[in-house]
Order: sequence, then structure tokens, then C-alpha cells
Amino acid sequence: MKQLRALENMLNLVTESTQLDKIFVCDIYNKIFLASDTKPVDAQLSELCCDVVDVYTGISSIYGASNNSLLDSMSFSTIELSIGLILYLKDINPTTALICILKKESKINEALMEVNLNILKKNIQELFLMFANNSTRQQLNTSITSIE
Repeated sequence: MKQLRALENMLNLVTESTQLDKIFVCDIYNKIFLASDTKPVDAQLSELCCDVVDVYTGISSIYGASNNSLLDSMSFSTIELSIGLILYLKDINPTTALICILKKESKINEALMEVNLNILKKNIQELFLMFANNSTRQQLNTSITSIE
């Protein structure tokens, strides 16, 4: 499937340029991983990502806006674990989110990470739209910024 390969390539670009350990695209309602970068993943990390979705959806349903959507265009969550990992959840659309895994001691430029994740978010939204419209003619913005 061309769209999945394109999505994996985008995720790989972001993990490499931003120095993330792992990144997933996740359906938050069904806790299904739609895609990830091509680095191997530990089963425990997958479970932690599902737990992050549970925590986020639980808090959002209690303290979030009264509309039916758990995610809005500005949704994000950062959870620091005692095992030295940080899990970062960022919205893509009302049903889909990015979940990033990074080591606490990583020297990540947070502004660069946010810029790259916003570009990735936009590209994934366009990819989903192209898939929905069954159109492969549109070009995606691949201007992921590298650390210098």
C-alpha cells in the first residue's frame, strides 16, 4: 500500500531529524496502531502507548470540552515515566493521534520537535484526505527540519 509506505517514510524522517526513539500513529478510540516508524518496537512500549491513550481519554472525558471529540486541534499530553521515558501524545484529527517515545536524558530541541510534528500532522492529514479521495496526484510538504 503506497500510503502506508509514504506514512512510514514520513515517520522515519521525523524520528531521525528530531531524535525521537519511536513514533506511532494511533486510533485513540480503538487503540489500534495505524503506522509507526520502522525501528523495532518492544511489546511493553506498545502497552505503554495504549496506557497513555487510556490516561488521556480518561482525563479528557472528565475535564475536556463538552463536545463529543476527545482530541481537538491543540490537544497534546506529556507523561514522564519513572523508567526514564517520556511519552508525548499529539492530535492529528478527532480520532487519531501521534504518540512519540523519547528518553528523558535526550537532548531534544523541543521547538524543533514541535515544528516537525506540526509538519508531520499536516502531511498525515493530507495523506488521509488523499486516501479518502482516492487521489495520488497531490504532493506532500516534506520540509522536515533537521538538527544542525
